Amino acid sequence: MSDKSIAERILKLKSKDDLLLKKLLSEGSLSDGYHPELRALHSENIKAFLSIWEEYGFPSLSKVGEEAYDAAFIIVQHAIDHPKILKKYRDELLKAAQEGEAKMMHYAYLSDRIAVFEGRPQTYAIQFDWDEEGFLSPQGPYDPKAVNEKRAELGLNTIEDQIQKMREYARKTGQEPPKNWHAKQATSDAWRKEVGWI
Repeated sequence: MSDKSIAERILKLKSKDDLLLKKLLSEGSLSDGYHPELRALHSENIKAFLSIWEEYGFPSLSKVGEEAYDAAFIIVQHAIDHPKILKKYRDELLKAAQEGEAKMMHYAYLSDRIAVFEGRPQTYAIQFDWDEEGFLSPQGPYDPKAVNEKRAELGLNTIEDQIQKMREYARKTGQEPPKNWHAKQATSDAWRKEVGWI
């Protein structure tokens, strides 16, 4: 199979994700946790992607092109029910990024996502969620000085600027914190345990 065919298969999976997400957003169906339809599609997509990955190797920038490489990253990032796959991809992504075949920014996003799910501090403070006081904040504890040094290495703004930016965006787009933060946390913790993050 040609690299172009591999890229097309990856892009087709990402397109299914985009279409369902658009549909659920238009219906206003995404405010109460992980929507079952989306969850099912993410699992279906990662299984299809895994067969491509196992057969043809890591979908690097030079192998599949930037568009399909980016699409593969989104497919994996959305596969939150599959910790082992996310961790394996993170490790291969770092190696590829060090060789100029992947984006270090993607490693940072995925690394912090995994850290949050595992209950560990973030390195870059990229993952945000509503805090107990009803503000969008980086998830979990973090050291602002260390985080800002790591963010600067990637050309990111300071965490203080990013917090302000995220909160302003939430205000402009009418996003609101969960009505019961503790219940949301309990549901999240139960899910993390169920799928093997903790």
